[in-house]
Amino acid sequence: MSNLLLELFSEEIPARMQAGALEQLINSLTAGLKEARLNHGDVQGFVTPRRLAVLVRDLPSHQPDQSVERKGPKTSAPDAAIDGFCASVGLKRDQLEMRLVGKDEIYFAVSGQKGQAAISALLEIINPLLRDFHWAKSMRAGAYETHWVRPLRNILCLLDDAIVPVTWGHISANNQTFGHRFMAGDAITIPHPDAYEAALDKAYVIADSTMAMGDFSPNWREAWVNHAVTSRDAVGLGGLRMKSDDGRTTRNFAEATYTRRLARWNTPDSQANLWLVVGAGPVRGNDFAGSRTMLAPGISADWETTRLYVSASARLYRAKGINHDFASVRAGFSFYEVDYDEIQPWLVVEARRMRGLSEKTEVTPMLRLIHRRYFVEAGVSNMRQGRLNFMYIF
Repeated sequence: MSNLLLELFSEEIPARMQAGALEQLINSLTAGLKEARLNHGDVQGFVTPRRLAVLVRDLPSHQPDQSVERKGPKTSAPDAAIDGFCASVGLKRDQLEMRLVGKDEIYFAVSGQKGQAAISALLEIINPLLRDFHWAKSMRAGAYETHWVRPLRNILCLLDDAIVPVTWGHISANNQTFGHRFMAGDAITIPHPDAYEAALDKAYVIADSTMAMGDFSPNWREAWVNHAVTSRDAVGLGGLRMKSDDGRTTRNFAEATYTRRLARWNTPDSQANLWLVVGAGPVRGNDFAGSRTMLAPGISADWETTRLYVSASARLYRAKGINHDFASVRAGFSFYEVDYDEIQPWLVVEARRMRGLSEKTEVTPMLRLIHRRYFVEAGVSNMRQGRLNFMYIF
């Protein structure tokens, strides 16, 4: 059995169109496979701002052979009609089958049709799929006649290690893709569909991810898990324990969160993002009985290069009789650039404050060690309190 990988790499797709485009791609491809009698296993879709991709597992090497039959004239029809039918199906009269249909005896032409190689059948599926792909709005790139939502730059199409020679206008399929816009600019060769996710991961692209994070200090303990449902949207569950400076007041907040990327700006050397976070759940405190429902909307922004990082965030924590405002500013730099598989050290400084629980601004310099899928930060604040943060992407 073989695996098929199709990736359409373009300039950045508007976020509101990404999920629908991926669904259309998967539906069109699987419908074409069904019509071509190519049974298959699991289908996995990937979407990032610059790519739509589908991985189809367990395809056969050939279509199954099939029997094709065609109904002809009655056996009592004139010889000219019968001879004309024989000529049209390429058979002699004695090669036709005679069947009783109602009260009439009818000639039928039955022939075997050998299945095509899967790679040939895929060409007949994917080329029309790309030609007929629907975008609510599309554009033409330069002098080319083809249209896509944003200029299509590359098509990756592999059946195991063989390139499926799909064409779309001026573009012919190959076995290459591209990583992060400015952290991994060179083309990446994909030897086999099974190597796709690992290759993207190495090039700083997470096509499908679940992320766990934690932030621990004496007055602030937080842990949560987020799952990216699209390249722009994530849902999560988390818990937060907050304590006042004197240790007399505590808040324990369990929340469900929704995160949405509102905007992204790319340049050749940097990237900036604007995020919206909305959380809700029960909160308990040692200064009131029972629990109350808390809402926690927030917004954050970040800007980064391969060696510089700046971010700011703010969240409002609101429940009956509770009004806490959180604000944070971060800045960091990397000592040097590293290769993909190496750990990169950063120096990060964060200033944060939770109004209503603390009248002080906590400033913490931290050493960050970052790898492709994780980072760890550790430091000591101006309040002489230790702090440990981590993130891991599954």
